[in-house]
Amino acid sequence: MGTMTETNSNTASQDVVSTLHAARLAAIAELELCEHRAAAIREELGMVEAKETVVHLNGTHETTLVDDGDLKPRSKAGRPAKARVAKAAKASAKKSSGRLARRTPEQIKEALSKIVSLVKKAKTGMRAEDIRKELDLLPKEMPRLLKEGLKTKALKSKGEKRATVYSAA
Repeated sequence: MGTMTETNSNTASQDVVSTLHAARLAAIAELELCEHRAAAIREELGMVEAKETVVHLNGTHETTLVDDGDLKPRSKAGRPAKARVAKAAKASAKKSSGRLARRTPEQIKEALSKIVSLVKKAKTGMRAEDIRKELDLLPKEMPRLLKEGLKTKALKSKGEKRATVYSAA
């Protein structure tokens, strides 16, 4: 009876060791993949120095890139490295189109009054995109302002979807 318990215990221990070994191999493979990706990114950006990517087994990733301002010129044909980095920075700035900042009721009323005064000038009314272009507003700002104008009866609308024309009430 004692040997059977020892055999079960040894088998369980071997299973745990083999599971841990498989998990270790998977973590090493993931680390190598992350290092490969980090090397490709460093090469693409032309960075001079970069610290190693540290991957913890609990799943957190920490990457630190160090740029001392000097970009290594690429030997490949094409744009210089500085122009490529500047273009990437400009593209990422455009992508930061998250949520709008919270606006106070006063700010909303002020923007709505600008819309109403603009629409009053147009005899036949204006479409939302024309209002947006004239007042230099973001597309995300328009629905709230137009709904508020319709709700307070400062604006009236005719048509549907993009063909909606807003006029002063």
